[in-house]
Amino acid sequence: MTIAETRGSYLSMLREHVCVIVFTKKNGEDRTMHCTLRKDLVPENPTFANQAAVVPPSPVKSIRKVNENIISVWDTELSGWRSACVDSIKSITIKPA
Repeated sequence: MTIAETRGSYLSMLREHVCVIVFTKKNGEDRTMHCTLRKDLVPENPTFANQAAVVPPSPVKSIRKVNENIISVWDTELSGWRSACVDSIKSITIKPA
């Protein structure tokens, strides 16, 4: 399976469920993250721990190529956007209700 196919599979799971992802951070530490892309769980105007509102990006001046090795997700425990490299993910499972 290619990185793009693996990424697509992960994104499909995340759009429908809260998942538990175990991955290796760039510094070598393992991390477990409870996350999702479900529209009903990601706030429209998300705020981070410091309560600073997320400012929408300005109109696109140039088009960037999507990095197929990165997924961005909403961390349901820390209430913020996080990312992980697809090739660093050790496991992804659907979080039990």
